[in-house]
Amino acid sequence: MLILLRLIDLYELILILAAILSWVSPTLSHPAARLIRAITEPVLRPLRRVLPRMGEVDFSPVAAIVLLEVLSLTLVRIG
Repeated sequence: MLILLRLIDLYELILILAAILSWVSPTLSHPAARLIRAITEPVLRPLRRVLPRMGEVDFSPVAAIVLLEVLSLTLVRIG
């Protein structure tokens, strides 16, 4: 269970990096940026379809982190 919780924490960190990269460098010219995008898009893409657009601001990483935190808390309570 502890490993799963740490993996969730790591994924949250990757989501934060993806959000920062989208502000700083929207192009994916660096291999690390492409890797981060490839890792996060499977989660963020469905959330973008559900969440309403707020201009140019993408709230899908925030929503994903909140959902992952809820999952973590649930796992801690049942574990």
